[in-house]
Amino acid sequence: FKYRYKAESIDPLAQYVFEPCTGKIVALRFNNAFVEEVQAGQECGVILDRTNFYAESGGQIYDQGFLVKVNDESSEFNVSLVYNRGGYVLHIGVVEGTLRVGDEVHCHMDVMRRQLTMKNHSATHALNHSLLKVLGQDTDQRGSLVVPEKLRFDFTNKSAMT
Repeated sequence: FKYRYKAESIDPLAQYVFEPCTGKIVALRFNNAFVEEVQAGQECGVILDRTNFYAESGGQIYDQGFLVKVNDESSEFNVSLVYNRGGYVLHIGVVEGTLRVGDEVHCHMDVMRRQLTMKNHSATHALNHSLLKVLGQDTDQRGSLVVPEKLRFDFTNKSAMT
């Protein structure tokens, strides 16, 4: 599932709108084992057939938010971490209520966190482009950290910067 979003309008200052997503639970992981059901208070992993949550990758932080069981809003899953494991997006968090394999859930990522992270992600690309333009092709990006509140850009350059 590709992360879908679009601008509210053609105005360059328009906010992004993120499409809602509903996914089916295909696996639950608790205490290093796959299980059929998890209950209130348990920290576990949830794998869905579709998700709009971004898994940590390439220096960019994961999304956070919550999943709500379809037709049972008292069953929630608070997503605190999201990783890609073996090609699957693994949502880590704590259950409120009960979740079972086969349940459908509405995915609600923290939109403000995502928007701030997206801005810093774009700034990383702009910084890389600017450094290459100003310092030349001897400049090489070595890594980055992209989180909502900041970005870090690691690079090397063969000559002194003046």
